[in-house]
Formats: sequence, C-alpha cells, structure tokens
Amino acid sequence: MANEAGKRPVPLGPHSEWARNVLAAGRCRIQLRETVYQLDEPALIPARKARDVPRPVRRVMDLPGFEYLDLRTVRATPGALAPAAMEPVASEATRPQAG
Repeated sequence: MANEAGKRPVPLGPHSEWARNVLAAGRCRIQLRETVYQLDEPALIPARKARDVPRPVRRVMDLPGFEYLDLRTVRATPGALAPAAMEPVASEATRPQAG
C-alpha cells in the first residue's frame, strides 16, 4: 500500500471531517488489520496524482474531482488502537444557561 517514500493515499476529500481534522493536526494514527500506522505531512492531492492507486482508478476518480489525503508513514507498529472514549453531548435542554 505504501511506496518507497512511505506515502499513503487515503481516499477522502476536503468534505470529510476526518480529513479536515488530520490536515489541521498535521498528523494522525490509523489501524489497518493488526498494524497501527503513525502518519504525518498530510496533503490533499487530486486523484490523478495518487501514484499508489492504479491508473484506471485514478482516471475514473479524477473525473468528478475526487481527492486523496496523502500521508507520510512515520512508523508502523503491530497492535491495535484503543477505542476512543465517547463523551456524552449535552442537549440544549440540559446545558447550563449563561447568565
């Protein structure tokens, strides 16, 4: 999945909340199968420039303007990510009123 430079194209464009978060943070971690990847240097690239994606797929995905989030692999470690802690979101009715 990664080329010699350690780049990983992820098929998400600028409308993906996750992609926007990664671009803002400048790094992320993802788990593929039983390996956790630490990634940085995120950049949105047009599908036609995603060299790790087969040429026919790049051509089809480029027509509607699809973009990939290109990431550099910093480290790959066997294992799994811990589940994210979900914090309850207070509804408008239960939020304290400013005053």
